[in-house]
Parts: sequence; C-alpha cells; structure tokens
Amino acid sequence: TGMHESIIAIFIIIFGKFSFFLVSAPGRLFFHCKKEIMRYFNIIAVLFSVFIIGCVLYSFIYGYKRYVVKEITVYAKGLPKSYDGYRIVQFSDLHIGSFHNANDKNVKRIVDLINHQRGNMIVFTGDLINVQANELNGFQKTLSQLNAPDGVYSILGNHDYGKYRRWDSPQAEAANLSRVKAF
Repeated sequence: TGMHESIIAIFIIIFGKFSFFLVSAPGRLFFHCKKEIMRYFNIIAVLFSVFIIGCVLYSFIYGYKRYVVKEITVYAKGLPKSYDGYRIVQFSDLHIGSFHNANDKNVKRIVDLINHQRGNMIVFTGDLINVQANELNGFQKTLSQLNAPDGVYSILGNHDYGKYRRWDSPQAEAANLSRVKAF
C-alpha cells in the first residue's frame, strides 16, 4: 500500500498545482500589471485548489466506500405479464484491484448489498478489475456469494481487456483476458 499512497500524494500535488494554474492564469494574462487584481485571482485560485484537493482526498478516503442503490421501474409495452415485478440488479465498475486485499470488508458489504436487493437476476456490466487478472486472487469466495434465482451474468468492460498496461507480449495480454473471462 505504500506505493498506492505515494501515487495518490503525487496525484494530489500535481492536481492541486494544475487547478491553481487554471484559475490564476487569466489574472496573469489579462491583469499582469495590476497587482491588486492578480492578488484576488491568486486567492480564488488557492481556495479553488484547496476545494479540489479536498474533493479528491474525500473520494480516495471515503467515497469509494459509499455505495448507492437506485431503484428504477421500467414499463415496456408487449412485455409478458409474467415479468411484472421481475427485478434485475445491475452493478458495474467494481475495480477489485482497488481494494486492499481479499479480506477487505467493503467487498463483502457490496455483495451483501447486491444480494439484499432480492433480484431475480444479477448483471454485472463491466470493469471487474483495474488492469490485471491477478487482482481477482482471493476474491473468488466472496464474489461467488452473489446469488439470484435466474442467475448472475457478466460482460467485460474496458478495464477488463487489459489495455491499460504494457504487456510483455500479445500472448501475455491474451492470457490475462482469458483469466478474467474464466473468473
């Protein structure tokens, strides 16, 4: 996790400086001779940067643990009456590699939350992993607890294809994808 925290710290520093630059740049471009006006742009830039850094920190520390359930009722003409009340639970973007380890209680919370919806069917619509199939190691037991009478189905998302990593060979990339599909 040390590397993970270092990357977050670097990201926050760069993002903070970039947001400061974006807000202060107009003051420097248009009011470079008027120090009083530039000072206001700099104050606004600092406040904006602090706000942005706060939002980023919140998302890294707390936001990824905040799960939202939205219930939507779909009406479709011609749908057989037997589907009245049929419940489909859809979820996506689990990004399992973002969790610390297979014992992470948040993954169990997600599974319990999904099962608690009492869906007739569960569909996972992509981004099971961040980059590599080995992120799934140890999570099989917890994720296999997803349960619905008509089944649990999944499709691949852009991250599942492993395109965000430079592979040693096309065969290594294909093997990674095969492991994700087999999961």
